Amino acid sequence: MESKSENLKSKLDEWQADHPRIDLREKVSGQAQYIEDLPDLPQTAYGATLLSPYSHARILSIDSSEAEGCPGVLAVLDRERLDGLNPRLKLAHHEHLKLGDDQDFIAIDKVRFDGELVAVVVAENLRTA
Repeated sequence: MESKSENLKSKLDEWQADHPRIDLREKVSGQAQYIEDLPDLPQTAYGATLLSPYSHARILSIDSSEAEGCPGVLAVLDRERLDGLNPRLKLAHHEHLKLGDDQDFIAIDKVRFDGELVAVVVAENLRTA
């Protein structure tokens, strides 16, 4: 009688025989194209996030004037620039997002966890963002 691991290995071998890796040769030879290799589309904007390094802290102020003054910066989004937008979004559960139904998508008065979104800079290129 086969053990569980032998049974799983035989099933995996059978599946791999039926589903060959069509991109394997390109990947191991360095010829494969990835999304970063493709040319940018016209009028592409890039975003960079500012995440909180603190697990729990009050936000006293956010000074984005330096970022806004940089050439190529299109916009800065933080708590001051929501302009009546509801920061509380209804989101479906996602295994990598830490947000629940009762949390804001951007920190307003305080950060609640390490890595919470505080601001977003949108720019003409990734380096500027």
